[in-house]
Amino acid sequence: MNFTEQLVAMCVAVLKADGKNKAEEFETIRAISQDLELDMNEVEACIANELNATRELSCVAAEVKAEDAEIIMQACVAVVLADKNVAEKEVALLLEIAQMLKLNTAKVVLAIATFAQNDRSIKIEGNDTPDMEDEVEVEE
Repeated sequence: MNFTEQLVAMCVAVLKADGKNKAEEFETIRAISQDLELDMNEVEACIANELNATRELSCVAAEVKAEDAEIIMQACVAVVLADKNVAEKEVALLLEIAQMLKLNTAKVVLAIATFAQNDRSIKIEGNDTPDMEDEVEVEE
């Protein structure tokens, strides 16, 4: 697999993790691909192929060059955050991908936390704590 195929395979796997294939997630894959100056015809073909594929990500990860791992990981995080909803299944897959790519999993968690802290519209599944900006009643 070449870099484009690896990037799209990982990103589409993350996109499918929550069972909701949202337009924002596809747009993010395309925007990242354009920023990386990838062949957009190849990107579109890879997206179409990956939507129907059942691929073993560990096989894809095994082919990723060390210098490409961080780029692919950042792209996967961006896809998860694209729809402003972070599901537990998505985070679990991100951590698996980070391990497969031999990257620090703590960095993945910190990246999500940083984005969520800076963009209050991002919702994290299972996080029922009120926003700091919301008024919280405190009994005296």
